[in-house]
Amino acid sequence: MAREVVDVIEGLGLTAFAQFRDMGPGANFVREMQRGLVASARVIALYSPDYEASHQCQAEWSAAYNADPAGEQRKLLPFLLRPTRLNPLAQQIVYKSLVGLSTAERRAAIIEAIEHRKQTTVMEAAAAELAAAASPDIVVTAAGRIDTAPNAIFDRAVVTSDLATLPKRQQILCQAIIQYAPANTPAMFKGCFKIYGKHLGQPIAAIVPGMLDDQWKTASAYLVGREAIEFDAGLTKTLELFAQNHSEIITHFPLREERERLLAETPIDEQAAVGEALTDPIESVRQAVEAAAEADQVTSAVVDHVGDLADRAEALAPPVAPVSNEPASTISPRRRLVLTSLGFFERLYAAIGSTASVLSTETGRSLFNAAREAADALMRFIR
Repeated sequence: MAREVVDVIEGLGLTAFAQFRDMGPGANFVREMQRGLVASARVIALYSPDYEASHQCQAEWSAAYNADPAGEQRKLLPFLLRPTRLNPLAQQIVYKSLVGLSTAERRAAIIEAIEHRKQTTVMEAAAAELAAAASPDIVVTAAGRIDTAPNAIFDRAVVTSDLATLPKRQQILCQAIIQYAPANTPAMFKGCFKIYGKHLGQPIAAIVPGMLDDQWKTASAYLVGREAIEFDAGLTKTLELFAQNHSEIITHFPLREERERLLAETPIDEQAAVGEALTDPIESVRQAVEAAAEADQVTSAVVDHVGDLADRAEALAPPVAPVSNEPASTISPRRRLVLTSLGFFERLYAAIGSTASVLSTETGRSLFNAAREAADALMRFIR
């Protein structure tokens, strides 16, 4: 069957590096396999019980998978030759079945799989950009746990002397706002300052401007419009100082504006992103994250961040009347939540997909699937 696949490939004018033909007697298998992996755009795996039982084939498969865990480049192209019990990771990769096909049907199936080109939709393109700009981003620790971290590109800070004192000053203002806000102040409003202040307790290098923006922009939405909360003069002044400090802090992160531009240029259907359509996808990720945390597969930072997303979704779930004459570039709290959650879930999905120790477990696969389903659900809100 391998010869048949190679014949079809070369019949299309492509070149092929085949084990049965290009690895002669006496060749160093590992070295030749590495040469083939580096030089090839695709790795074609021919699934069968023998393939699954072969240590060499599994090593080659793993190398191809790790080179493109999310499948974005279609580095790994599997064909099923015979019914086979695939390992958990292989089950996540879509394969083309050749079982029971005639010679002509197999040829057509092989050509279709090789020449397949996935059309990138506007929504998918936006999701990819949001994932690249995700703040916080997702990383995998040395111990193989999923964790949050500043975005390596968009969250780089320009450190100046004033940045050494601003976080502490802002923390003090957070405490004052929480302490002196009236008892009937919405819990979400106070919660934003709790999260903001807690985050600023970290070293400057660990500050995630996207998290600060999310909390302040959500809280400040309570201060404008017909439903604006009114505070006494002292607390009003405190909030003014807080806004000034926030503006000063985030100017130390130059590429933060690129993220804001992306949010401004990606409108959503505000009337559709309500109720359970908004809350359920994020809540499903929260539940999966909590289960993964019990299995020591994600850190408390991931639990806290997803919990905050779920809480904000619950607060923003009630429908609101559309604002007339509002610019399309206005980043509402709802748009911010939908788009930043989408980017974060895309990164979470990719990280789990490249972490075999997590993906090979039931809790890991549940989180992997929940992140994908939530990202797809949120993506549908993009107009």
